[in-house]
Amino acid sequence: MRHGKMKTLYGLYKTIGRDAFLEAVKQYSGHAYDTVEAALADMESRWFDEDRALTEADVMVLDYNSGRLRGFDSIETSSSVTTKMEVLA
Repeated sequence: MRHGKMKTLYGLYKTIGRDAFLEAVKQYSGHAYDTVEAALADMESRWFDEDRALTEADVMVLDYNSGRLRGFDSIETSSSVTTKMEVLA
């Protein structure tokens, strides 16, 4: 059962797991990251749009909340992550 919307990129990482998170990040950022910490720090400070209204992190969280997380369907995940995603959808 879903209790509210995802609020942070860190929360998204904790929900889908390290490998799935780093794979999904590739769809939102033009950079490759070796660690979750590097991805979080960079995406939370990098603007997604020219108006500087949304960061890459904001867009990724918004897409997750609307069920459109880019690249997630193509990620091979454990059954526990898949189950979490099905429950949250």
